[in-house]
Amino acid sequence: NKVLTIGYEHIPPILIVENGKLIAGTDFELVREITKISGCEVEWLPVPFARHLLLLKNGRMDFITSVFHTTERAEYLNYSQPYRIVVKKLFIHSEIEDVQTLSALFKKGHILGLVRGYDYSYVQDELSKAQKNQIIYLKDSQHVLKMLLSNRIQGTVEEEKVFKQLLTSKGKQEKIRAVKKNIHEERMHFAFSKKAVAPEIVHVFNQAISQLRSDKKL
Repeated sequence: NKVLTIGYEHIPPILIVENGKLIAGTDFELVREITKISGCEVEWLPVPFARHLLLLKNGRMDFITSVFHTTERAEYLNYSQPYRIVVKKLFIHSEIEDVQTLSALFKKGHILGLVRGYDYSYVQDELSKAQKNQIIYLKDSQHVLKMLLSNRIQGTVEEEKVFKQLLTSKGKQEKIRAVKKNIHEERMHFAFSKKAVAPEIVHVFNQAISQLRSDKKL
């Protein structure tokens, strides 16, 4: 049987890395449960998100956790059924007042930091209103937080659970706040390289997800 390769980076509580090694996380545990049910074998490899997508597109890696469906990605990925729902929030520096939307952030001349490779099509209308120097793209959420804390950027759009966990781990909950209104809600999937993984494997994962949901483990 083929060993399925999957990339990871530190995105607590989804994937938790210590000393360069993946040790825990909700997606990590879910994949482990799926392998027990399906008999599939998995090899985890450290890969940043943007590069992970490129490797999937080229058929050099097999699958990825926690991605939502886009038309562009569907050209080279097959998706599992959804297994969790994420909430996207606008996070801003606590010193900023009277900002509840991206449009307001840009109108006040502030800078937004986003993660390179992530899909932000759900806020494309708002992003199109920014000046050229008002949006910068960074390697990952940890770099975004570092820039936000130093006030080099004043806002970001992140998954609520992940970014709040990151803030707590750094003891910086008082420095950054989320606006009240959700920016977006999205269903998350496993996604498999069309070049590297047979559709039958996707079906096996779907069966395992359904079983875990039936057993109230998901």
